[in-house]
Amino acid sequence: NITNGGSITQNGGLVKYIRNNSSYTQNGGRVIPVSGGTAIYNDGTYTIIDGLIQGEGTLFTHTYSYSGTLNVRGGELVTVNGTAVGQGTTNVSGGVVHAQSGTVLGGDNSNISGTGKVYTESGTTIGTSNTTVSGEAEVYTLNGTAISSTNVTVSGGSVEGTSGAISASSTTISGGRVSSNGTAVSTSNFNMSNGTVNSNTGTGVVVSSNGTITGGTVHGGLYGIQNKGILTIGSNDGEISSTVPEIVGESYGVYIEGSQTNFYDGILKGQVDGYTGRITGTPLGALVGEGVEIIDGVEYQTDFISEYEDWLQVGANLYNSIDAASDACPENETCTITVVKDANVTFVQNFKDANNNKTITFDLNGHKITSTQTINNNSTVTVVDTSDEKTGTFEVGRVTLITNKRKLTLKAGIYKTNKTTYVIENNGTMIVD
Repeated sequence: NITNGGSITQNGGLVKYIRNNSSYTQNGGRVIPVSGGTAIYNDGTYTIIDGLIQGEGTLFTHTYSYSGTLNVRGGELVTVNGTAVGQGTTNVSGGVVHAQSGTVLGGDNSNISGTGKVYTESGTTIGTSNTTVSGEAEVYTLNGTAISSTNVTVSGGSVEGTSGAISASSTTISGGRVSSNGTAVSTSNFNMSNGTVNSNTGTGVVVSSNGTITGGTVHGGLYGIQNKGILTIGSNDGEISSTVPEIVGESYGVYIEGSQTNFYDGILKGQVDGYTGRITGTPLGALVGEGVEIIDGVEYQTDFISEYEDWLQVGANLYNSIDAASDACPENETCTITVVKDANVTFVQNFKDANNNKTITFDLNGHKITSTQTINNNSTVTVVDTSDEKTGTFEVGRVTLITNKRKLTLKAGIYKTNKTTYVIENNGTMIVD
C-alpha cells in the first residue's frame, strides 16, 4: 500500500492500494486492489503511461477535493463491475479504459483524444458532466448509450451506442462520427458544423429546444432530424448552398413539430418527402426547390434551397428581390426599378427606405408578378408600365397584395386577387392616377 504526498514513479511490480495527494506516474507494473475494493484514491494527478489497473469495482475515486486528475496515455484500466473512475477529471489520450458492466467514467470532466479508447460491454460508457471527444478516439458501448452528459463536444473520433450514442443537455459536433441503432443524439441544444451522425433504425438527432446545423451529414433510419423546438438549417449570410448540410431520413429528412424551422442552406432527403411540417424562414431571394434522387436504388424526394433568378434591374445591375433592388437605389435621387421578366414570389417583399429620402419608380414593363406574400411599401413609390401593351400585372393569392405605409402612386398596372382578400391596404398616402 502507498500513500503519496510527493512524487512517485512506478515502473513495475504490484501495488494493491494507492492514496495519491500529489503526483504519481505509472510507467508499468500492475495496480490490483483487494477483491471488490477501490484501487486508487486520487486527489492529485495520476498519470498512467503503461501497465495495468484492474479491479472488480470502482478503480479511482477521490476523498477530499473531488478535483483529482487522471491522465491515461497508455496502458489499460479494467473493472469487472462498477465505475472505473468515480470523480474528478479524466483525460484519455491513449490506452484503454474498459468496464465489463456499468459506467466507465463518472465525475466532472472527461476528455477523450488521440488514440484513447473508452468502452463498456453493458451500460453507459461516460456519465461525466462535461465530455469531449477528439482526434481518433473511440467511445462506445456494446449495449446501451455511449455518453450521457450535461455538455458533449465531438470534434473527431467516434461515438457509438446501441440504444443511443449521445444523451445531453447541450451537444456540439464539429467533426467525427456519431452512430447508433436507436436515436443517435437526443439533446436540448444542438450545434453541428461538420462530421456525421447516423441512426440505423431510429432518428439521427432529436432536438427539444434549440438546434443549428451548418455542415456535415445527418442520417436516420426513420427521420434525419426531429425538431421539437427551434431549428436552423444553414446560415442566413447571403451565401446559399444547395448541398450542405445534408439531412436524410428513410421516412422524412426533417420531421417538424416545433415552433420554428429556418431553412437557409442545404438539402433534405426522404423517401416520403424531404420534410413534413412548416418551414418558417428561408433566405431573402431564395426558394425551396423540389427534386428526386436515387440512393442505393431507392427513390428519395428532395427539398433544397436555391436562389431565385434575377427579375429586377437597377441601372446595369440585376436583383432577385424588391428589398435588394430598393437597397441599391441612391438616397435623395429618383431611381427606377424595372421588372425584366415574369416572377413568382413566395416571400415577403419590401420597398426599403431607412432614412425616408428615396423616390422610386417601379416599372412593370409589361410583366406579371405572382405573389403568395405581401409587398410592403416603406418609401415613395410610383408604379408605371412603359411597355407598349401595358399588360403589367400584380396577382396575389391568400394575402393582401400591397400594404402601403408611406406614399404610393399607381399610374399603371392590373391588380388581381384570387381570394377574398384586399388587393391593397393603405396606411399612408395613396394616389390612383
